[in-house]
Amino acid sequence: MHSKHVGCCDSRLGEHGVNDIGGSCYQLIKVRPLSSAVGAEISGVDLADCDDATFSEIHRAFLDHHVVFFRDQALSLESHKSFGRRFGTLNVHPQYVPLDGHPEILPIVKEADAEHNIGGVWHSDITFLERPALGSILYAIDVPAVGGDTLFANQELAFEGLSTGFQQLLNGLRAVHSDHTLSDRVEAEKR
Repeated sequence: MHSKHVGCCDSRLGEHGVNDIGGSCYQLIKVRPLSSAVGAEISGVDLADCDDATFSEIHRAFLDHHVVFFRDQALSLESHKSFGRRFGTLNVHPQYVPLDGHPEILPIVKEADAEHNIGGVWHSDITFLERPALGSILYAIDVPAVGGDTLFANQELAFEGLSTGFQQLLNGLRAVHSDHTLSDRVEAEKR
């Protein structure tokens, strides 16, 4: 089934690279779209101390842009989880080992001598669950100067860009989301 959220903001970029065509629908935060397809940077907010009205605008920006980014945040483990809970119930990853005492937080660490990194191939987070998560909140603490990129794609827009015939072909198909490849890798790393 294909669904789409229609946001209140015009998704085109204004002269300053922000949603300023016809006025901004965000009063408490600044939202700067990073492309016309996916992603926006949000500023003017402290996620550790975010009131309901501000969160409402953050949530709207998330729905409008699918992926949102925040710079220069200082989140404790508890404030990280508290912010996440505003979106809904937090998931516990069914395979990877969580941070000790914080089952909702999965540390993503790539040591210099490690052959693989978590999520090093194109993927969508834990879509194999019966009820997949709405999304993930990556709190990057130590990022390499080169590499370490996290890439995103707008699958709704990709689908809309297909011919009507190809869309109809895909609408008749079913997808199976499996964790077998992930399970095999996790088990191999445990040995």
